[in-house]
Order: sequence, then C-alpha cells, then structure tokens
Amino acid sequence: MMNVKDELKRLATEQTQRGGVRSVTLRDLGRAVGIKSPSVLYHFKNKDTLVFEITQDYVRRVQQTLSEIERRDTSAKKRLLAAVDMFLEVQVKHELCLCTMLAAEAHEVDERTQNLLREFFTDLEAWIARVLRTDEGNTLTPGQASARSQLILTALEGAMLLDKAGGEPKRLPALRSTLGRLVG
Repeated sequence: MMNVKDELKRLATEQTQRGGVRSVTLRDLGRAVGIKSPSVLYHFKNKDTLVFEITQDYVRRVQQTLSEIERRDTSAKKRLLAAVDMFLEVQVKHELCLCTMLAAEAHEVDERTQNLLREFFTDLEAWIARVLRTDEGNTLTPGQASARSQLILTALEGAMLLDKAGGEPKRLPALRSTLGRLVG
C-alpha cells in the first residue's frame, strides 16, 4: 500500500506529465488523497520541493530502466528501440516524459529542478552516444557519436511534443521505425 507522500508524488507526476507544472495545485492534490492543502505542506515544504522530488524520482526510474536495457539487450539497435519504447509507454497514457514537459516550462520551476533537467538530458545524450559507440562494427568517433546522440535525443523529445500538440501519436512511432532502419 502506498503512503500519502508517495501517492501525492504519483498524482503530481501524472498531472504534470499531462498538463504541465501549472496544472498541479496543492489543494487539488490534497483533495485527491483526502487531506487539506496545509497537510500537503507537511510532506513538501512548498510546490518547488514537490516538483524537485518528483523530478528526482522520475530521473531515477529512467536511469534504472536504461541500466536494465543495457543489461538485457546487446545491440545498439535493440537498446535504442527499447529506449524509444520506454517513451512510447508514456505517450500511450497521453502523457509526456516528465523532464520534457518541465523543460518546456523551465521558467516555471526553481533552479534546483532546472539543474536536474539539464543533468537528465546530458546523461541521456551520453547514454545514447555510449550505446552507439559500443555497437559491434562501430566506426564512430566520440565526436560523431555525440553529434548523432544529440540528433536522436532532439528527434525523440521533439516527436513527443509534436505528437502531444497534434493529439495523435504518429511522430514517435515513425522515429522508432526510422531508428530501427538506421542503426544496426
């Protein structure tokens, strides 16, 4: 059974992924779990702390998933497709990657969360570059792998945003198909 703080974080994450950080109110969160908004402040000093904590949790989950992908899949193609699938699972729920949504609203979050977002995207780019460089038969230089990972991450994040705006998930599946043909 989930405790109140974990339930508040789960709800805040879902609301942020669907509607952005402005869609999350302490009053609505409290009401959803049957407590008053001042009681939400018992668990989180303020909304900035809540957003930072849900971002930390999300980043940890993504990192764990990427580690599992690396252990499970051996080729760059399988690893990259599995990473795209991770984001497709989010999209099926009519949500965005939490960090993508928060990046689009960077002016709405505090400096700690902005720094965490920068680290997330830097680490994800580095993971993609490492995957590209460790594939059998790889001839990419580190600079080429880095440039390619920037392109892949930009396409991935852009596809999610454009699909959300368009209301129809078609760009992310197209990106998955294209990556499958380009890599390996």
